[in-house]
Amino acid sequence: SEAGIGTAVDALMAVQTFVFERSAVPLDGLKRALAENWAGDEKLRLRIRKSERKHGNGDAATDALLVRFAGDLGAMVNGRPNARGGVFRASSHPARQFIDLGALTGATPDGRRAGEEFAKNMSPTPGMDRRGATALIRSVTSVDSLLFPGDFCLDLMLIPAAVGGDEGLVAMRGLLETYFSGNGLALNINVFDAAELEKAIAHPEAYESLQVRVCGWNVRFNDMVLPEKRAYVERAKHLSAIG
Repeated sequence: SEAGIGTAVDALMAVQTFVFERSAVPLDGLKRALAENWAGDEKLRLRIRKSERKHGNGDAATDALLVRFAGDLGAMVNGRPNARGGVFRASSHPARQFIDLGALTGATPDGRRAGEEFAKNMSPTPGMDRRGATALIRSVTSVDSLLFPGDFCLDLMLIPAAVGGDEGLVAMRGLLETYFSGNGLALNINVFDAAELEKAIAHPEAYESLQVRVCGWNVRFNDMVLPEKRAYVERAKHLSAIG
């Protein structure tokens, strides 16, 4: 299982862009900022976070780096003998490792602070996709899914207004066809309204049946810990902000 593919690509792109191309910070200065968890370098951190060169936005340079990274990762993992007489197969499905490993990892060059979660599956780092679902799908399907024979899946969050009614169903079908025509394997779709999730946090007794899709399986919202609930609220707010 591979955790944080999107975050790793964003971190590499940040170094390429802000250290080597734009000379916004020297390499040793970036190393110091990361060691200090961006303390005293918030302006630089925000500048990097706001960059459009993030996985999931259809940026050509970032997508090219994603393709290269995925190819190198697949070549490194696939076919290597394991201890049980079989071989390893790369997967983009990390289960909870995007949270658990994120909690153990220091700050990264993409503007992520120490302890924050990684990107999960083939998804972007939370909050970094800004150009909508179609751009996200096109970025992800730029990768050959055969490089990840263990699993190749994408989490997709949509707002209710985008998929409501007959026109919404047509839009949903279009997204599915775009993903699978690019040889995508699985989509984990949530349709969320941030205000409704806030109500579910405040009044859990009224939302016993509310479920969310997490890496290929459903979880009762009431069974999640508060930080995980808040993460879904923030993603829904971000989605509403971009469209």
